[in-house]
Amino acid sequence: MLQKRGQVEVVAVIIGIAVLSLMYVIFVPLTEKCKIIPTLPECSSVSVQKGIIFEEQPGFLRQQLDHASYSLKPAELFTKEEVDIATMLQDAMTERTIFTSTVQRGKFRLYGQGKEIKLFINVKESKGALKVRINGNQVAVVKGDGTNVVEVSPSNLKQENILELESSTPLLPWDTNYYSLDSVVIKQVYSIFKVSQTEIIAIEENLSDISSATLSFWSDCISNENLVVMINNIKILDEYTCRYNSLDVKLLKSNTFVFKSNGDYYVHDVHLDLKFKANDYPTYHFDISQENYDAISSGKKSSLLSIEFDSTELKKFDLYLNNNIVTRADTTKLIWQADIDRLLRKGQNSIKLVPRTDINILNLKLEI
Repeated sequence: MLQKRGQVEVVAVIIGIAVLSLMYVIFVPLTEKCKIIPTLPECSSVSVQKGIIFEEQPGFLRQQLDHASYSLKPAELFTKEEVDIATMLQDAMTERTIFTSTVQRGKFRLYGQGKEIKLFINVKESKGALKVRINGNQVAVVKGDGTNVVEVSPSNLKQENILELESSTPLLPWDTNYYSLDSVVIKQVYSIFKVSQTEIIAIEENLSDISSATLSFWSDCISNENLVVMINNIKILDEYTCRYNSLDVKLLKSNTFVFKSNGDYYVHDVHLDLKFKANDYPTYHFDISQENYDAISSGKKSSLLSIEFDSTELKKFDLYLNNNIVTRADTTKLIWQADIDRLLRKGQNSIKLVPRTDINILNLKLEI
């Protein structure tokens, strides 16, 4: 009976030790756990305890930009002449007695910048004279059958205009003056133009990072007038140009570009190209002693470079060791690690990170 009790107690002790061991393994810190069971999958990215050669907290590093480009809209600048012909009245009659009058009215719109306006009054049969009024002002008096041409000064016109045709008053009380009209046609010769185009470009990058800025474009010229280009009210071009143009410019955060000409130009493939200064990223220097160098060379020790990030978003960076690029890394890991044994040299060494995306490095550490 005592023997059985002893066996039970031994089993209980063994079970207790097993439970305690299991709990220790579960709750022990990961670095300690990897010392005990280094083959665990989660230990693949966690280093066991090594001697720290250097440790830094670089913080936020903005990506290195080589260049940036902004596209501007094409500019079509022109002054051209147009002709519009329209019939205002057809088969109309105007009559006038001493006591009554029949007036014919028509409306017309002024197009563009008027250069020449003519009325063609085609009369089938008439007696007396015909008064021509526009907007209440008499502009002409015509007589006789056939086609009567009336020239109208554009300066006397509005955007919307009213034409009135009225026969003259007869001399005898019982008489009637009249005009039987086949048609009244208006011909307008006018100019339409677009002499300038304005566009505002906001620069997203830091102005202090920009080393140079160039405005480039092709200009197709259809006339002999100069093309004027301005940025922020400063004229950077004023010449006849029918070619590819490249102009150095000085920028603000918000920039107003103006293309203008009194002639005909088509400005296209317009780009604002920026080049950036090389960012001065921090370089970390450290020393590899003779003892550590010999131990690494013989395989007794190994190095481990660890970079801890703040997120699992994709991060891209170039790693330089002793001013030579050794890897171009793309990673989503929180902790990125690399063995750099073969790259180390005895004595003074240096490490620099050049980001290809914006990155936030919480910790940078080299262990041996």
